[in-house]
Parts: sequence; structure tokens; C-alpha cells
Amino acid sequence: MVALAKEASSTELTGAEHRSQPSTGLTGRERERFSITLSPSAAKAFHELKTLTDADTDSEVFRNALRLHISLVRAFRDGKKIYLETDGDKSLIPVNLFAPVD
Repeated sequence: MVALAKEASSTELTGAEHRSQPSTGLTGRERERFSITLSPSAAKAFHELKTLTDADTDSEVFRNALRLHISLVRAFRDGKKIYLETDGDKSLIPVNLFAPVD
């Protein structure tokens, strides 16, 4: 479960610790609770993503983002290339997940 707290005077999501004690949710599965701090631009992106995906909870946004990110990273690790296809001419645009390191 991801726990987020908002300061009353800011839209920035606050908190910075990871609690190692597992908690048990409604499903009976063990979960870890995280508190994170986001910059104003990251918080804005988070809220946009929550709105665009109709997510019911902040945790749902993070779980979905983690699923997508781990899938992309694993594909990249396995040597796969990822592309976006444009609507008009159906051209493929490569998606660069990581900048090359010299």
C-alpha cells in the first residue's frame, strides 16, 4: 500500500520514510507502507495521471505505474525495443527509457 499525505498549505505530497514493518490489508496479504515526497512538478504529473486514468486511490496510481514501469524495464533489459506509432502516417517513434551512459 502506498500512503500519501498532503500538507494543508500545499499541493505537494509529503513524507520521506519507508516503514519496514509489514501491514496486512483487507485481502490478508502482507503489504509495505511507503511515504514519499514529490516535487511540485511530480505532484502535478501524479494528479494528472490519476485524473486521466480515473484511478480511485493514490495507491492505484502507483501500483499501475509500477506495473507498467517494471514491464518496460524488463523488456529493455531483454534487448527489446519499444516504439510509439503515430495515428496519421503510422510511423514508429522509438521510446528511449534511459539515456546512454558513456
